[in-house]
Amino acid sequence: MKHDLIEEAITRMVEARSPMRVNGGKGMPRRLNESGDWDFTAEAAVSINVANADGKLVMEVEPSTKKASVKFSIEIEARTWGIKDISITIPEQDIVLPIEVTTWTEGPDKVEQKEITLRPHLFRIEREGASTQYTVVEMDVQLNADLSVNEAESTVTVTGGQ
Repeated sequence: MKHDLIEEAITRMVEARSPMRVNGGKGMPRRLNESGDWDFTAEAAVSINVANADGKLVMEVEPSTKKASVKFSIEIEARTWGIKDISITIPEQDIVLPIEVTTWTEGPDKVEQKEITLRPHLFRIEREGASTQYTVVEMDVQLNADLSVNEAESTVTVTGGQ
């Protein structure tokens, strides 16, 4: 009986003061952003690195740092006692970035305009520091010598939580 009164009081406080709608009085937010869903977009810095088989740098990608819009979702695992976990997931998406590749040769340098397609949902997610802001901050993209994206070695850095 006492537990029910406390839970009801907390629910009323959350409903009265929070900009988030509360779903069925259970304290679980029904929406987190203005579009009414759990999906967000962030401008993330993109660092591009080229790996060569022999370890020598024979080409350069310009610009080596770019910005890209990355879609992400926030998932909240809630219990009756509160929030157990908050995590960021990257939905399936393709991001096309134009790059300029300069290859150094014995003769004149070869400069090419290329496009690379990033699939950040296949990248490893790394968490950076504790923060109250849950977002995507950076993508570190590893390119193979043939300029294909090495998704196993590429990462997406997110902030939020601990």
